[in-house]
Amino acid sequence: MDEQWSRGGLPALPEMMLRGAAGRCPACGHGGMFRGYLRVVGRCAACTAPLGTMRADDAPPYITILITAHVTVGVLLLADRQAPLPVWLTVIAFAALAGIMALVLLRPIKGMTVAVLLRLAGQADEQDRGPHPDAARDDAAADHQVQSERG
Repeated sequence: MDEQWSRGGLPALPEMMLRGAAGRCPACGHGGMFRGYLRVVGRCAACTAPLGTMRADDAPPYITILITAHVTVGVLLLADRQAPLPVWLTVIAFAALAGIMALVLLRPIKGMTVAVLLRLAGQADEQDRGPHPDAARDDAAADHQVQSERG
């Protein structure tokens, strides 16, 4: 990870996800995340967070389809119970509803997915750095105390 953007630490995951859903950099909240509709920028212009290396792949479309299908089927069942429509009208109306819903949800869901991946990468980077220097000192003191008790 780039030192410049990780120096201050990453915010909490819910805050990062809200920033991602708004299309802003999850790390700083200032830079834009997207170049176009779904293409993620390589680095944040404000904090240089490596947004382009976070590969969301199939997660955003999967989550979008999951949400869209559940809402569309639920509304379809309610509408059919209240006032049955002709089949041709039902197909047109609910295909349009599903299409518009998917287009509206896909970008915020991709932003949230990139935010989660960035947070996970930040946690992995912290674990790769090893234990905190104070933890090593405490371990050495504990080892010294055990040895002095034995001998």
